[in-house]
Amino acid sequence: MDHFVYFMLSVVWRGAVHQWPDVDGSLTVPLPLGGFEDPIRQYLLGKAPFPPHTAVIVFVCSDDDSRRRWIVPGSNVEVKCLSLKFLALGIAFRAMMGRHIPQFYLDRCCRSPRKCIFYGDLSSKTKEIIGTLEAMRDRNMG
Repeated sequence: MDHFVYFMLSVVWRGAVHQWPDVDGSLTVPLPLGGFEDPIRQYLLGKAPFPPHTAVIVFVCSDDDSRRRWIVPGSNVEVKCLSLKFLALGIAFRAMMGRHIPQFYLDRCCRSPRKCIFYGDLSSKTKEIIGTLEAMRDRNMG
């Protein structure tokens, strides 16, 4: 599980400090990590423990569509927490960061005592995300 956590946080951190080319040629907007940026950086360098007030959820996708996709990290605020998500060739990653993480996410964190990892069909969610990204691209191009 530690490798999943490290990978997830390294991609998110890179999304905060670097802009990636999107499918339409534009550059991604840096992820707003706020006060979490340096604790994540220190963790990735091996100089600090896993960032406090953080839960990482890992979901392995059984559907072929999700397994063929890479969707760059995105962020929003949910339940007073920073929520970061991305899809990497069939593995969906989500991190919740903040002092008010619901117990639901803490219990399902892959670093919890249960070391949870989930498996299932995410095709409907993947299609929803792709539709949202296409609509955003169309708005930006129009």
